Amino acid sequence: PPRPLEDLRTQLRHLKAEEARLLAAKKRHEEAFRRYLTETARYEERLKAYQEALAERTRLEEELAQRLEELRDLEGKMAERKRLETRLAELRAQAQGALREAERLRRLLEAGSDLHEGPRKVRKLPGVLGVVADLVQPEAGLELALEVALGPRLQWVLTQDEEAAKAAIALLKREGGRATFLPLTLLSPPPPPSPPPVPGLLGPAFRLARLRQSGLPEEKILLALLGDTLIFADLDAALAYRRASGRERVVTLEGEVLERLGALSGGRLKGGGETLLLRRRLGDLETEQEQLAREIKALEEALASFLPHRRLEEARAQVGALQARLRSPLPPPP
Repeated sequence: PPRPLEDLRTQLRHLKAEEARLLAAKKRHEEAFRRYLTETARYEERLKAYQEALAERTRLEEELAQRLEELRDLEGKMAERKRLETRLAELRAQAQGALREAERLRRLLEAGSDLHEGPRKVRKLPGVLGVVADLVQPEAGLELALEVALGPRLQWVLTQDEEAAKAAIALLKREGGRATFLPLTLLSPPPPPSPPPVPGLLGPAFRLARLRQSGLPEEKILLALLGDTLIFADLDAALAYRRASGRERVVTLEGEVLERLGALSGGRLKGGGETLLLRRRLGDLETEQEQLAREIKALEEALASFLPHRRLEEARAQVGALQARLRSPLPPPP
């Protein structure tokens, strides 16, 4: 056979061998590309999972910060609630104590325990306006001075007119007891004193008290009872006023009395001021009860606006759950 044909056959074998090599190389490259695509997909899946976990962790951290802030706010409110509940319990105890003491004093005074027999028997009769001890209310701190200034007049009985006084006297004649009556229709008070301003003078006695009962001619009654008396801070000031030609009857805060005639009374006075002090104490207790009732109502309204205790427990549970989730490890980065 001719030589060129053999060369062509040789060349064909070489080409087939090259083709087989190239096909094998192609197969290897295709296999490598498939592996690359598979690994790339796996990488992207891991990257996506990591990014999602990272985003979820960031969201959880933000939510935890928010929940912690809410929890701190709730704990602050619960602490305030506890403080208000403690204060409310204290106020209720005070109110109960004030109520018991007021009821005790009210029973004592309603029974007329510190009044003489006559005034006690007639003070609720028709036309009787009250006993002076029940009617006159001194300024705070002047109970002893005003009680001494009133003296026996503390037990006088104020009536609407002389007919009411006559009826009361008739009852005392039948049942026993004695009293002095002061009918409004017979009131004849002295002119109001007008002393000059001097050291230690607190004022005319009738201006340092008021009547507990409204609707009465207050100044006229107080002038009739106390119009002849001045109140001084102490005995030295009272004596200095008298030496300077003052002529009014003078009473000091400690209960000394300097009469118009010059007679001077003083010393320790057993139970001095207690008659008027008891009535002031009852009035103060009634005022205290009203104030406590207002405070209790305000606290109850404030407490009603607070969230229930379970809300705090729910908030703590939410924070605990978030913290537990954040303790879970992130997937490893790709």
